[in-house]
Amino acid sequence: MNFMKKIINLLLLLNCIFLLGACIDDKGNYTYQDKDEVLPIQISGLENAITIPQGNVLKLSPVVENDDPSRYTYSWFVMEAQTAGSLPKRVDIADTKNLEYTVSLSPATWLLNFEVFDEKRDIFRRKEIKLTVSASPVDLGWYVLKDENGETDFDYINPDGEVYRDLLYLAGNRPKGIARNMAYQRSTYTHEYESDGTVITLSNQAVFFIATDQDMCTYNARSLDLFKSFEDQFYAAPETIDPGRVYHSNSGNDYFINDGKMYTVSGSSRNIGKFSAAKIAPNPLYPYFLPGRSDESVVFDVVDHTFYRVSVSTGVLTPVGEVTFSENNTVSFTNMPYSVTAIGENTYIYYGFSYAVMKNEETGEGALARYSADSYKFVSFKTVPKDSKLLQSSIIGPSYTSDFLYFAIDNKVYDYQNAEGIEGPRETMILEYPGETVAFVRHNFVSSATSAVRTNSLNVLTNTEHGWKLYFYDLKGESTSELASTTPTKVYEGTGNGRFLMFRQI
Repeated sequence: MNFMKKIINLLLLLNCIFLLGACIDDKGNYTYQDKDEVLPIQISGLENAITIPQGNVLKLSPVVENDDPSRYTYSWFVMEAQTAGSLPKRVDIADTKNLEYTVSLSPATWLLNFEVFDEKRDIFRRKEIKLTVSASPVDLGWYVLKDENGETDFDYINPDGEVYRDLLYLAGNRPKGIARNMAYQRSTYTHEYESDGTVITLSNQAVFFIATDQDMCTYNARSLDLFKSFEDQFYAAPETIDPGRVYHSNSGNDYFINDGKMYTVSGSSRNIGKFSAAKIAPNPLYPYFLPGRSDESVVFDVVDHTFYRVSVSTGVLTPVGEVTFSENNTVSFTNMPYSVTAIGENTYIYYGFSYAVMKNEETGEGALARYSADSYKFVSFKTVPKDSKLLQSSIIGPSYTSDFLYFAIDNKVYDYQNAEGIEGPRETMILEYPGETVAFVRHNFVSSATSAVRTNSLNVLTNTEHGWKLYFYDLKGESTSELASTTPTKVYEGTGNGRFLMFRQI
């Protein structure tokens, strides 16, 4: 046995010697080149990490040493930094040496790559950058709701005057249809969704509500992710989609008129952000309403010409009935001889006023009903002469502080004085925009020294052949409609058709 082991060991030793000799005798011709000789370029001038808000423009100009544009091509692309067991998604964004890119990526950490490619040799050199995209920068300020090519979007203007455009497009969540109106809820919104068979609940969310003529959507106000479209807004969705005013009251309640019916969500009870069954009403309602304090607002029956109180806590509307304004002035708000031609509201933190402009179709005489949000009642009802231009307008902007309003017809803006003791004409044309059409007017008033936005201004939103324009005018005082100057203090512009202006101060 020992003899056989010796023979085997001897054979293995001879084999190793043979192989070693073969390796030593290998005289193959191998040539090695330095990588910088093969692709003699270096990339510099780029940071290793960048953080940028979604919607901002990213501009980068790399330095390429030994560059030869006739030989090299360039590309920019991003890759997902983290994936859940799947291949990372790649997004190609440019094929130029310098980058100018409006960041439409969702908020997350990405890997941004700049690549210089030698097509002849099929080799490349690459620079990778950690790119952190933060949520959309929307906050306090002005929101221009608009539509373009059959889709709705909004542009945001912050208190410093910086404009962020097409934010829903950048988030990939534009709703279909012509823009109608929007609202903001700063907290307490609850959203539920299902993931892998598990129901996920997101509580205390901030959201935007956006209504178009084809949809009503709820968006996460921080990321602009879509929470709900029209069908998801209800426990049982209506068959007809015809959105009117969507509104969030500061008491935490949500109101939405669709197809002449009022739907609400009570902020004082547990909910998942869905509207309950429509309030029982005898006839269709006007698509806008008069918001009040607490859980009560006022709607108008367009058939019986009757104002009703609507509460989030009850399913039946209650007639406003008779209201006494003075000893000799009692008005019945039931079966009125008037139709509503326009409703405008200007309320904030339980305060402010709304107006309903009304017209008697038989006599042509008009009326103006003023509603107080903090006392949630009508505080005046006054006749309007039949020749008043106010009766021709569907665009009104109530004052937040005093008894006057602004209204628009075509390319002109007027103010209307509704207070007692006015001598002379109550309405005056104050602004005109040749070649433009006024789409919305709003009085903004914030006087608190602790507020990040302090203003007493008239905002006028117009449309031109090239897009929307937004004008700012300072007022002379807190209780007057008079402009400090007819020259605007600021003018902003954007693409699309402007339809609605929301001012957010919290």
